[in-house]
Amino acid sequence: MQSKTTSGAMLEAMREKPPLVHCITNYVAMNVAANVLLASGASPAMVHAAEEAGEFAGIASALTVNIGTLSTQWLDGMQAAAKAAASAGKPWVLDPVAHYATAFRRQAVTDLLALKPTIIRGNASEIIALAGGESRGQGVDSRDPVEQAEDSARRLAERQQAIVAVTGAVDFVTDGERAVRIKGGSVLMPQVTALGCSLTCLIGAFAATAPEDLFGATVAALATFAVAGERCRTRGGRSRLVRLALPRCAGRTRRRSAGCKSQGIDRMKAFDLSLYLVLDPDLCARIGMVETARLAVAGGATMVQLRDKRAGTLGMIETGRALKQVLDGTGARLIVNDDVEAAIAIGADGLHIGQEDMDARTAREMIGPDMILGLSVETEALAAAVDPGLADYTGVGPVFATPTKADHKQPTGFDGLARLVQLSPLPSVAIGGLKADHVAEVFAAGAKGLAVVSAICGTPDPEAATRRIAAEIRKAPA
Repeated sequence: MQSKTTSGAMLEAMREKPPLVHCITNYVAMNVAANVLLASGASPAMVHAAEEAGEFAGIASALTVNIGTLSTQWLDGMQAAAKAAASAGKPWVLDPVAHYATAFRRQAVTDLLALKPTIIRGNASEIIALAGGESRGQGVDSRDPVEQAEDSARRLAERQQAIVAVTGAVDFVTDGERAVRIKGGSVLMPQVTALGCSLTCLIGAFAATAPEDLFGATVAALATFAVAGERCRTRGGRSRLVRLALPRCAGRTRRRSAGCKSQGIDRMKAFDLSLYLVLDPDLCARIGMVETARLAVAGGATMVQLRDKRAGTLGMIETGRALKQVLDGTGARLIVNDDVEAAIAIGADGLHIGQEDMDARTAREMIGPDMILGLSVETEALAAAVDPGLADYTGVGPVFATPTKADHKQPTGFDGLARLVQLSPLPSVAIGGLKADHVAEVFAAGAKGLAVVSAICGTPDPEAATRRIAAEIRKAPA
């Protein structure tokens, strides 16, 4: 079974096995929230009566509680459901809407916090006040920036032993120790009623799908929502958002410009595959991946891929942000291998996935229309099946056996490379044991570049090694 360690993998898992999500949300948001969950692949149930809420929470895979339109009767149902979810070991999400506004709300949220929600989602003003600070919130509207709420979120997470998500222009998620920021979405989203409430329900759906990784599930939900909001905004503005099923917007494929295979160019993006560095943490251990990348780009590398299967998402984000600082202004593109969540959090130029990581459609749904998407292709059947409406380039090979990827398929050689390049509808970069001596044959096979690992990372002088490869590329036929 596919690991649910990335946002895309979690979304796929949700669609393969739709979780039943018990949503107690305000009646203003019910319709939109239900449609958002349906579009994501989850099954929503809007059950709030005290007479059945406790029983239903025991059946559902997750519970979400939003106190927006609070009443004594609804509060009874919320408490019954929260007790049942906690007793059954089910994740439950609390959305403390404007909890500071009245004495009734303050007492209600105090009672609900005592029932130990596993995840708390709120705007900055709500989280600051919930942690005991002074917020500037007015009604349901936040008057405080997310960054001002980050310390409050950490304290609240530690106190409650819960995941805390602060949502706004840049979302912030923490468990008291780890922390992730998620950029994206649209400035129009705060103008549309019920989107925040729907996001709470979506967090519940992801939590139900990956209860073993509630931190990752929360980040995945926010990343999905951010990508969807951006895509909806670019395809119709506020009217689109009003009638949306948000995550479905993220699944719309974009039209690519015609006749661009030879140049590797999309109307929305341009990239140069000619000298594609793939970082390896072991081979780069002497000076580190960031310094290796800096030297390689100085020597002529045009793209840099961050690949570290042991680092985990948080480690990838940390390294990726350092790489992004080094690469900014150089023209070299930063690509993240496999981890959608990290690619989005870093603000990388692109994502590269293997055939076994996730399908290209799900990846495109997560990263949106403007991020570069690369796809590994190892057989002629896979090359012919590539959808040019989803990906932007293919990584073809391995040309030769390579110790940097132990599970690679049978090497293709240069004749096999030529066949894969011919079958691929996208520009291709060759990979697998390639060095400067192979440049002429790679380009003769029709590839637009070569991806190298040990030929740069494993050398005493990465800049000089890169310059040698770049010189051979300049001599290769166009």
